[in-house]
Amino acid sequence: MPTFANPFWNEMIVIAKRSMTNSRRMPELFGIRLGAVVVTLFILATIFWHLDNSPKGVREQIGFFAFAMSTNFYTCAEAIPVFLQERYIFMRETAYNAYRRSSYVLAHSIISIPSLIVLSISFAAITFWTVGLADGFHGLLFFFLTIFASF
Repeated sequence: MPTFANPFWNEMIVIAKRSMTNSRRMPELFGIRLGAVVVTLFILATIFWHLDNSPKGVREQIGFFAFAMSTNFYTCAEAIPVFLQERYIFMRETAYNAYRRSSYVLAHSIISIPSLIVLSISFAAITFWTVGLADGFHGLLFFFLTIFASF
């Protein structure tokens, strides 16, 4: 059984600080991702402008959801080069038991939550009313949570 130099929570804090530092050094990565999402969503909003609740409108809403989810997956694919860049450091440090894999994954997941919230809010704010989705605040909240979960 491998032994580690630090407790789990200390590892998480150190990795989270390092991840925050790296994020602050490259704000253009988030800017590019946000810009791509906003431009794509404005295009989707103009294509699916004010859909009604008729059977045809419901089919068009399903088409909107399919396009919207594919947009999420494409914007998530932009994070792959960053992961590949960090992969060698991760493999080296975990090979020498510098920290646990779970600490690394959890710290990076927690650090990415604020940017994902911003992306999800912009996604929901741009498309919810322009597409004509109904149900007021509760519908918007459900739509936001669905988008957040898909990022």
